[in-house]
Amino acid sequence: MLKSFFNAKEGDMEHGIPLAQLQQGPYKDLVMVGQYLDLPTPALRERVGGAVKGSVGKIGGIASQMGRMSIDDTYANETERMAEVLLRIARTR
Repeated sequence: MLKSFFNAKEGDMEHGIPLAQLQQGPYKDLVMVGQYLDLPTPALRERVGGAVKGSVGKIGGIASQMGRMSIDDTYANETERMAEVLLRIARTR
């Protein structure tokens, strides 16, 4: 419903924020919060640990390939965003 409100698509004409732009960054964070907010604390800790390890590993690999934009860069950014969202949820508990 939130996506429909901000996109405001009528037929083939988009009156709001383009869907491709809307589904990036902060929108994904909101969806992630909804998915992980109700997890039991032990399961959340497990997810946080995995996300942080994955984020650190991918960032280290990208640092060795400076100057190249690739799918790995996008994946690393997504992994880092997920780790940040999970850490924020864990901190509130």
